[in-house]
Amino acid sequence: MWMSDIHSLGGYTFAAGLFALGLGAWQVFLALVAGIAVVFVLMNFSGYAGQKTGVPYPVLARISFGTFGANLPALIRAFVAIAWYGIQTWLASRAVIVIALRIWPELQGLTGNNFLGESTLGWLAFLLMWSLQLLLLRNGMETIRKFQDWAGPAVWAVMGLLVVYILINAGWNISLDLPGGKAEWGSHMLSSPPWR
Repeated sequence: MWMSDIHSLGGYTFAAGLFALGLGAWQVFLALVAGIAVVFVLMNFSGYAGQKTGVPYPVLARISFGTFGANLPALIRAFVAIAWYGIQTWLASRAVIVIALRIWPELQGLTGNNFLGESTLGWLAFLLMWSLQLLLLRNGMETIRKFQDWAGPAVWAVMGLLVVYILINAGWNISLDLPGGKAEWGSHMLSSPPWR
């Protein structure tokens, strides 16, 4: 669970954003390690009582907050999950767009329009990712657990392959400094998508 939570498109986008703001590699690495450590400690802390007693979290929440009071943490968690689902789906659709345009450059014509802040290709990619996730969710929590068991290690394998690919293309010469420029704040940095 911790590995799949840390390795997400949101986490990668955050790390890339730190580079875009002008931070150096060691600063980004330090920020990521600190964030990962905080998540690791808090996830283990929140699961300690359940692990120790074998009692699931909803039962512990009812013991602590009462039957009615336990609904508040559940609702907060639900709102966060809904927002995170949308964010992850949108970020995954960005990857689908980049891959689709790389394979089929003629799809570039579908990126020129704008409906509710998204192009036609953007909406198609978003709906594709939304549908795939919905298909996975429809089959229940056990299917999601099995998928996480497979996807977590797969992410590490793909990341390892990407590192080798990048090193080969960089001629094994990696610089940890950004090539000039100064750090800037604001959404203007996101105005030009990477596929244009």
